[in-house]
Amino acid sequence: MKRFLTVLVLIAVAASTLPAAAAPQMVLRLGETHVADYPTTRGDMEFSRLVEERTGGRIRIEVYHSSQLGQEKAVIEGVQFGAIDFTRVSISPLSAFAPAFDALQMPYLYRG
Repeated sequence: MKRFLTVLVLIAVAASTLPAAAAPQMVLRLGETHVADYPTTRGDMEFSRLVEERTGGRIRIEVYHSSQLGQEKAVIEGVQFGAIDFTRVSISPLSAFAPAFDALQMPYLYRG
């Protein structure tokens, strides 16, 4: 019995010194319609870098620029279906999915 307890304690100590399993990495896809040098795309890339840096690499964002995942309407549909995690698009194509967005495009709506 004493030997059994000794072996059990040794196994417990050995198991506690094993490194914890690395957390699985989450990879997200961001669809961008503009080219790589465009300001919004550069912002997407910086956002991706900051997310990876601040999460210690646990979350990585792949930026697909130059309409690699499709034009704006197709990218929005991809987000709806879950094929794309998020996107940055203009307001015009969003109005096809939610007409209320048209109000934001009305000229002279705001003063100043």
